[in-house]
Amino acid sequence: MSRTFQNLYLIFCQFLILTDKIYSFFPWLLIKFPIILHSLSSFILIFCTKLVLSLYNNIYQHHKGVTFFIMNKKTSIFRITIGLFVCLFFLLFLGLHFHTTQNSTQEKLTVAIVKDSTENKKISTFNKKIASAIGKKLKKKVILKTVTATTAIQNKQKYSVIIGLHEKAMNKQEIKHSLVYLYIPNELVSLKDKGLSNLSATTKKISIVKNIDYPQSLVLSDIKLHFERESSAADAINSVMTKRTRAAIVSALDYTALTSKNIDYLENLKTNQSTPPVSAQAYYLYVNKDTSAKKAFTSFQGSQALARLSFNILGQDYTKQ
Repeated sequence: MSRTFQNLYLIFCQFLILTDKIYSFFPWLLIKFPIILHSLSSFILIFCTKLVLSLYNNIYQHHKGVTFFIMNKKTSIFRITIGLFVCLFFLLFLGLHFHTTQNSTQEKLTVAIVKDSTENKKISTFNKKIASAIGKKLKKKVILKTVTATTAIQNKQKYSVIIGLHEKAMNKQEIKHSLVYLYIPNELVSLKDKGLSNLSATTKKISIVKNIDYPQSLVLSDIKLHFERESSAADAINSVMTKRTRAAIVSALDYTALTSKNIDYLENLKTNQSTPPVSAQAYYLYVNKDTSAKKAFTSFQGSQALARLSFNILGQDYTKQ
């Protein structure tokens, strides 16, 4: 037994010398195959081999050409348990090592997710899923950064992609490098007994959530309304309920969420089909000089995967105008 162990030990030493020579000629191998892993692997391999040979000698002995079973139950169970534990540890170590190595060497895609405290939380979830889909197509590790629109634009050179921007946060050049990927409908909400259909005829104040752009349809029709900005959809709706404003413009997602929680809203409020109609809120995806990221997104968009994602998270396909 000692002779076998000595031979294994010599093999181990030769292995270390050979490894050192290889690394001296090919230093880049250290990134994927560090010498620590080889050393530990060799040690465990020798230990397991010694354990198996020792166990074999204890289980079987040959006397006069006949094999007799003389296992010592307690000793054998103990050694088998130790052997299994060592092998399991070795496998876990290998898995952890290769997982860490893969993550450290994998290319990274830094994505900024624009988040507004007044915005529906489902949109943030939707945007993060888009980032993951782009990273998956490019086979890159996605690094998510949750930021405000102002921070995203100020530090746009730090990000490969910015998801969740509104038009009012960007200049013409930034809009040129952006893609519209989501259209969330806006609802014009009023009291049931005081409907509103002709926006050009009203002189009353209309509340609008501060994160919503001035509807493009109203800009094109040159209608100037008296808007009062509110910090949230709930505040905008309450201003209508208390008759402080004539109507409110809120996103369809927020209105659905609010009416599902408050029966008074359903009994007293209604949505209006107005002239001109209140256009949807557009969400932009900005790509910072990364053509591969843009191609990955357009491929994801064109395959109807984006539409399915919208339906699963937002309840409807809001990816088309």
